[in-house]
Amino acid sequence: MSVAVIYEEMGILATHDSIDLQLAYDLMASYPIRFWDKFEPIIDGYRIEKERPPKGQFLEYFEDLTYMLRDLRVKDVEDFKNRLNRRRQRRELLGRPMPDYNR
Repeated sequence: MSVAVIYEEMGILATHDSIDLQLAYDLMASYPIRFWDKFEPIIDGYRIEKERPPKGQFLEYFEDLTYMLRDLRVKDVEDFKNRLNRRRQRRELLGRPMPDYNR
């Protein structure tokens, strides 16, 4: 629960544009998304069984954060090819070959 609360607070900051979402994504990668995907059924169950109306508020900002991070992940996958090419060029300048990660 303590991890979920941290992600909830980050979601609040992201919703109010008080945090650089790209920086948060770069720092956390997909951990909040994976956490949400794993515990979403439990969170939904809590919302249904325990939450008072209006239902759906429990960890709502955490849920919103995952949607924002998913959007960034799509962009990140596209940008990754460029970052990989830059690293390849830097390694070549240093005389160190780039490993083949696709084996």
